[in-house]
Amino acid sequence: MTARVLPLTALLITTLATACSCPSLTAMALRNGAYRIDEDIIALTEGEYRHRYMEDSAAERVVTLTDIIEKGDLDGRDGDDAAVILIDEPGGSGTFYHLAVLMRRDDVYENVATEFLGDRILVQSVVIDDMTHGITVHALVRNEGDAMAVPPEVQVVMRYMVVGNSISPMQQSVPTPIGSSR
Repeated sequence: MTARVLPLTALLITTLATACSCPSLTAMALRNGAYRIDEDIIALTEGEYRHRYMEDSAAERVVTLTDIIEKGDLDGRDGDDAAVILIDEPGGSGTFYHLAVLMRRDDVYENVATEFLGDRILVQSVVIDDMTHGITVHALVRNEGDAMAVPPEVQVVMRYMVVGNSISPMQQSVPTPIGSSR
């Protein structure tokens, strides 16, 4: 399947094989990189992407790079890799959180995979374990069956491994309401 490029200037900073090509893992490079969300390639400018669906419409898609940026070794090559959190607000009621992984390939950093984390959750932190090469995401979610208007208050730990060009979920924690013990 072919990825849609949003906007067309992303072609200038994107390689054919991946959604993102950054010269380094500096905050500036990450805030101006391109990332794949589903089939779309999103080119950020100063950490944000905006796209109006129709010229005279107020509805727009907004994708933001959060301040949650973790660097570490994800492939055992002792190089700097990174895991970042993107928030995708496509113009409806959803606020979708994604984990994006960037790895060093041929002297550039590529967004090799992006994983959907949840709708209207609260990501608290991301940790890369240099020994296991795993990614741990700490977040607050809702109890199953709670309305989306209910603030997320259930702590979860989500664990992932990068396998090839994909993010594989590992065992997830049992949701624990804040203030309770397991």
